Parts: sequence; structure tokens; C-alpha cells
Amino acid sequence: NPTSPTSNWQVGSSRFFPGDQDKGDIARMLMYMAVRYRNDNFRLIIAESGRTSNPPARTMGNLAVLYNWHQEDPVDSFEINRNEVIYGTQNNRNPFIDHPELFYDVWSYFMAENGQPQSLSVSQTGQFSVFQAPTFTNLMTQLG
Repeated sequence: NPTSPTSNWQVGSSRFFPGDQDKGDIARMLMYMAVRYRNDNFRLIIAESGRTSNPPARTMGNLAVLYNWHQEDPVDSFEINRNEVIYGTQNNRNPFIDHPELFYDVWSYFMAENGQPQSLSVSQTGQFSVFQAPTFTNLMTQLG
């Protein structure tokens, strides 16, 4: 795989890989986008060993890979600051930066939705909660 001069990214035959110091950031961004833009049919997928030769259209990432990236690259001060700047401009936040523990609950929901059920619990931290609707068709988020 070719790498950039600063080794911040790699390109495979059809995949882009960020540098290790950015993988968790990317995982949390994609998880936020998957939840936020859910009605626009953006999806995260499951693929064997992190590979798929023909991913479905409108997919953003592989669930197993994103979970590993989230675990391996915890939230850091740069990411917290970026979340604050975005909040100051757009008045919205990425809850997976503010509360990284939510990542597992939402990841579990998406795994179950893709036919790979995991244990799913309800998380409530401060003003934000994530819970699974009884029919498995909706992911509910609630502020306040």
C-alpha cells in the first residue's frame, strides 16, 4: 500500500486508511453520520475480516473495523477541541466524542440490524441517551 510522505494515510486497491492517530476520530465521525443521516440510507456494513470485494452502494465503513479503530485510538484533546469549535459554529455536537461509551451501544444496534446480534444495553450519560426501539427498526436518541 502506498503511503503519504508523512505516513498519515494509506491507499489500498479500493480503500483508504487513515493514520493510526486518526482512526478513532474517523470511526466516531462515521458513527455520528450513520446515526444523524440514517433516513438518507447511509449504512455501515459488516464484512468478513474487514474486506468486501463489492460493498453495497452508499456505505460508509465496516462496523468491525470502526469499532476496533474507536478502541485503539481514544478521544484526545484535539478531537474534543474540534467538537467544541463545531458546536460553537453549528450548535450540534458529536455525542461519541462527548461520551465515547455510547459507541458500543450504537455499534451493537447496527450489528443486530445487519444480522449479527450483540448484547445491547441502554446508556444514559448526562443529557444524552441512546436506546433501541422494540422493533429493531429505529435507533432512538434523546437529548434532555
